[in-house]
Amino acid sequence: MRKILPIGKRNFVGKKFKSAKPNELNVSDKNVIKNNINKYTHQQLAIRIGKPVAAVEKFIKKEKLVSTLVIEDTNDLVVVEQISKPIEAKSPQNDAIKQPKVSQKKERKVIEKSLQKENFIRENHRKYTTNELANELNITSEGVRLYLRKLKLTAIKVSLITPKPKNEKENFIRENHEKYTIHELANELNITSEGVKFYLRKLKLTAIKVSLITPKPKNEKEDFIRENHEKYTLDELANQLHCTTKNVRYYLKKLNLTPRKSYQSEIRSEAATRKMDFIKENYQKYDINGLIKEMRSSSKTVREYLKKLELTPFKKNQSKEYSPEVIDFLRTNYRTMTAREMSDSLGSISWNTTRYLCGKLGFIKTPEEVKAVKLGWNKAVFTPEEEKYIIENHGNIALALIAINLKRTRSSVINFLRREGRKITKEQYQIIKRNMSEIAQEAKRKANT
Repeated sequence: MRKILPIGKRNFVGKKFKSAKPNELNVSDKNVIKNNINKYTHQQLAIRIGKPVAAVEKFIKKEKLVSTLVIEDTNDLVVVEQISKPIEAKSPQNDAIKQPKVSQKKERKVIEKSLQKENFIRENHRKYTTNELANELNITSEGVRLYLRKLKLTAIKVSLITPKPKNEKENFIRENHEKYTIHELANELNITSEGVKFYLRKLKLTAIKVSLITPKPKNEKEDFIRENHEKYTLDELANQLHCTTKNVRYYLKKLNLTPRKSYQSEIRSEAATRKMDFIKENYQKYDINGLIKEMRSSSKTVREYLKKLELTPFKKNQSKEYSPEVIDFLRTNYRTMTAREMSDSLGSISWNTTRYLCGKLGFIKTPEEVKAVKLGWNKAVFTPEEEKYIIENHGNIALALIAINLKRTRSSVINFLRREGRKITKEQYQIIKRNMSEIAQEAKRKANT
C-alpha cells in the first residue's frame, strides 16, 4: 500500500509538515509521478494517485517533465530518470525541492528513439498487430496505441488465417453439406460450428450426422438378423450391426425372432424351467408357504409362476370337513352378522375361514343387507328410542352418564345434539354440576364403607 506522510503531527525532530488539500499533490504523489512518468499516461497516473488529471498535468508542466509515451514540443521539456531516493518533505528550512540535472545528450537520444519508433510504426502498421509492434519496439501495447493515435493510423486486427468471404462459405456449404459433418465444415472454413449452423439455417440445409462407421441400411439389417439370430446373442448382433441393443430388439420384435441366449440367460432359463416343473408336480400337495420353503424363493416369484401356469395352490381349509351344525349356523346368520361376529360365536373357526366358507358355499350378502350390517356397527346412528332418551335427559343428566346408559361414546351423543340444534343453558349446567358432585360423594362413601 501507498504510505502517506502524517499530516498535522510532529515527528521526532519536532518539524511540522504542511497539510495537503484533497485536490493537491502530496510528496509521495509527486514521487510516484516522477518514477512512473515513462510507464503510464496522465490519466493512469491520476487514477493511481487518486487525484484529478488537472493537478497531475500542472505538476508536470511546473517541473518541466517529459514522457517517452507522449512527445510534444521538446524545447521546453526535460526528461527525468527514475529517482532512487525519495524527495524530502518541505519544511521551513528547505523551501524548495532540488531538481535533477539532465544533459542535452540524453534529450537528443530520447527524441531520436521516439522518431525511430514513429517511422517504424508508420512503415509497418499494415503488416503487424499492436501486440507484434509492441514486441518489436520493446514497449507496451498502450504505448503503441498512443503513437498510432498521434499519427492517426490503425494497425491490422488479430487474424492467424484470413477467413473466406461469405459468398465462398455459402457456396462451399451448399456443395459439401452432404459430404461433411458440422465440425468438418467448420475446420474446412476456419470458423466455429455455430457459424456453420447459422449458414445451414440460412440456406435451409442439414449436414450429415456424426458417424464413425456408416451404419447398414434397414433392409440389410433385417436380412442379417434373419440369417444370424440363432448364431449370435443380442450384444453380439448390436456389435456386428454397429447399433444399440434397443434397435436390435426392435427388429427382432418386428420379425418375431429370438436371438441366441447368453450363458447367464441360459442358466436363468434352466432354473426357471426347473421351478415351473416343480410347481406343476406339487401345487396340489403344498400351499403357497410350503412351495416357498421347498423352492427357496420369494412369494412374489412363486405367485408369478402360478399366474403364468394358471394354477391355484392347495389350501389348508380345503382338507378340513366342517360339521353340518357349523354350516347351518352360517346359513342362518350370514345375512345379519359379520364374519368376525360369526367366528366369535363359533369360537373354533377364525373369521378368515368363515369368510372363505361363506364364499365357497354361496352365502353372499346383498347390498341392502351389507348396509344394514354397517348401520348396526355404526355408533353414530341412534335408534328412535335412544333419540327420545337423549332429548328427554340432556338437560338433567350429564352427557357422560347418558353415553354410559346407552353404551355409546360421549362424542356421538354431542354430535347428535348438535345436529338436532339442542343446547344446555347455564342454569341447567350448574344443576348437572351439583348432581355430579353429589353422585361422586356418594360413590366415595360407598367405596369407604
